Amino acid sequence: MDVMACDDIRQFFSTDLSGKAPLGFAAFFFDVFLLPPERRPQRFWVCAEVSIVSGGLLLFFASTLVDNQVTDNLGIAATSIASLAVLMLVVSIIFSTVSVIAVSTPDLTSVYAGCKIIGWAFLFINNGTILSFVAFVLSGLVKANGALVGWIVCGMGVALFATMNIFFGLTHMALLPLPHIHQQGWYLQAFACNIALSNYVMGRKSLREGADIQLTKMLAGPIPEDLRVVLDGDGDAKVV
Repeated sequence: MDVMACDDIRQFFSTDLSGKAPLGFAAFFFDVFLLPPERRPQRFWVCAEVSIVSGGLLLFFASTLVDNQVTDNLGIAATSIASLAVLMLVVSIIFSTVSVIAVSTPDLTSVYAGCKIIGWAFLFINNGTILSFVAFVLSGLVKANGALVGWIVCGMGVALFATMNIFFGLTHMALLPLPHIHQQGWYLQAFACNIALSNYVMGRKSLREGADIQLTKMLAGPIPEDLRVVLDGDGDAKVV
């Protein structure tokens, strides 16, 4: 476990990814290693509480979209998507809770385990939120029964979804490119338009160019001693 933690931590604090498996959604939380050890568990408490509260509210909303009495194809699709959203949100709450339990000590290995777990929670709450959005739009079409208001709801949904993607490309992806280069291939393909937009706005040729800049700034600041030991290549033994 210590060896895995050291390898993945060094991988995150690098943009040379040749021959390495992507870190996935856990990479969005790896900046916690830059915090002093005593503050790392606090970061997980905050992340977990936000995830649990947000997931719980979305869970209540998505559950109202489930209608097991529908018989038409569009209604069945809406109910199926809403049901999947509910299940994903439940799983996200479970993983968020477990991540707090996992980070019982501030050492790098325990924090690494917490990052992996809450990364899965982030994956499920992200997809559960998107599916809840889609289910609501489809439910609006079903309840409108072909009326104009249904198509208005659908049009607003499409417009807002496109706006969200533009906003995501202009903010998180543009300003914090490092965790994005550590995602799997499906992620980079699904958000290729967002990546292209972020690169254009920031005046860079690739996501990696921005990641190099961000990484340089991150490593220029104070680095905890246990993290420095790992980055220097001396942390394959027990990480304390």
